[in-house]
Amino acid sequence: MNFFSYSFIFFLTFPFIKLQTTDIINGTKNLFEFDYPHITILGALTNNEHIKILNEHTNQLYSISLNHEIYLSSQSFILDSNPLLITMKLCEIGNLSHAKAIIAGRGLDENDLTLTAISYVSDFYHIPVLTIASREDLFSDKAFYNFIVRLVPPYLYEADAWFSMIRKLKYTKVVLIYSQDEEGRMVASRFQMLAEDSDIHIERMEEYESNANFTSLISNLTYEDRLLARVFIIHTRIEDTDELLSVIVRLQHLENFVWIINERSLTSNSTALFDGILGVRLHNSFNEENLLIDATKLLMNTFDKFNNHTSLFWDTKIPAINCLSTESWPYGKDLYRELLNASVINGITGNIEFNEEGDRVESLYEIINIQQGQLKVVGNYRSNTSTCYTSSMCRQIIEKTELKLDEQEIIWPNGLRRKPDGIRTRRNVSVVTIAAKPFIFVRSGNDCDPSTEVLCPRKKLNDSINDEYENFCCRGYCIDLLQELSKNLSFAYTLHLVADSKYGSCEKIILLSKFICIFELHSL
Repeated sequence: MNFFSYSFIFFLTFPFIKLQTTDIINGTKNLFEFDYPHITILGALTNNEHIKILNEHTNQLYSISLNHEIYLSSQSFILDSNPLLITMKLCEIGNLSHAKAIIAGRGLDENDLTLTAISYVSDFYHIPVLTIASREDLFSDKAFYNFIVRLVPPYLYEADAWFSMIRKLKYTKVVLIYSQDEEGRMVASRFQMLAEDSDIHIERMEEYESNANFTSLISNLTYEDRLLARVFIIHTRIEDTDELLSVIVRLQHLENFVWIINERSLTSNSTALFDGILGVRLHNSFNEENLLIDATKLLMNTFDKFNNHTSLFWDTKIPAINCLSTESWPYGKDLYRELLNASVINGITGNIEFNEEGDRVESLYEIINIQQGQLKVVGNYRSNTSTCYTSSMCRQIIEKTELKLDEQEIIWPNGLRRKPDGIRTRRNVSVVTIAAKPFIFVRSGNDCDPSTEVLCPRKKLNDSINDEYENFCCRGYCIDLLQELSKNLSFAYTLHLVADSKYGSCEKIILLSKFICIFELHSL
């Protein structure tokens, strides 16, 4: 039975049901005895500990601005796995307490009917909901959920972290694999938008069905000649994680590959997670306890803006949630708009502000690398998901984000320390050069700096039998060009200096009525 079936039954039966209040924990005095303004927050929370935290930060008088005080109170209940019971409790407690805002925690339903049930009531009566747990992407859709504000980011925005991480690692070609569901498509669309007209090229976007043959899927993408990318991003359902990752290991597609997976799969405790996998995880400071305290601060900052608002806003005689009425609260839209514009500076979970979708702008992620079967933190990423409408605008925002990545701490697939090239290596090319400043600088030694120099040995002329070589390091514009060509055209190369350090002769060859001057270097 879906939630709408529950809702239909609820509105048929509610007038005849005597609601039970044994789960209600109320640490509040009689709210209607106060002579100064007061606000009640309705807590739909996970457990008694969270209700205790909310009570500790409410049920007291706050000085929110000069010569202005407000009494903030709360009434709460523990979330049930039955969405119908959640709706009934919201109606009863909302009606009794005259609550003007709801804080929603994590429910017991894996299909996330908890927040759906709460949002059904909040949308109908125009009551803003601050959620401190739900990260499902669908709740960012304002076509269906009009009054939700989230203190945790939806999974959608891990695409921003992937993009920043790949750019930091200087990879230019990727393959994106994602599940055929709403969340998979939203994340893929976000990453595609960020990569558009950027230096990161998505060679293939592959959407797989629920009954997909993962062996065939991975084989086709890794063996196809047209695909150069060896950087694979996978957004998969939790139930597909074990099988998909096991296929990658069975096909031995580890060395010289980069595998990045989504957060749900990364934190699923899957036994198929292999060393070298990369991903991101929301920082552990973003727990419900900390977010609950920050939500209270945010609401106080919001209600402060209604200091000079009409007295009807503060009226305690007419409940904002009255499930025996079809009338919505007339000030709900005003409160929601002010919540979107409100902020908290230096909250427990950092700075808090929201974009137009009601999603939190700044969040902190940990960059995770699987090492010896464990999740090891190798960096962090502080997001900025301000509203943007074009790819270039979004990338300008991302450029202001904070990314710290310790590449030396990363273990790559097959236990390698060397960072994979990220592209398919098809052939090896032998390249000969000669010292020619400023295009080629040469120095003796074999301690070449991998960031700027390439080893370029030179054969000794006086030893034509044993082919002994002297070691040199080459750098310069032509070396940089060679390295870029190698990446873009997918070839490996070995570089050596011409033995006698001299240019050869230049011949004229007629080809298609054009003269080509060929330099033949001695000793090739």
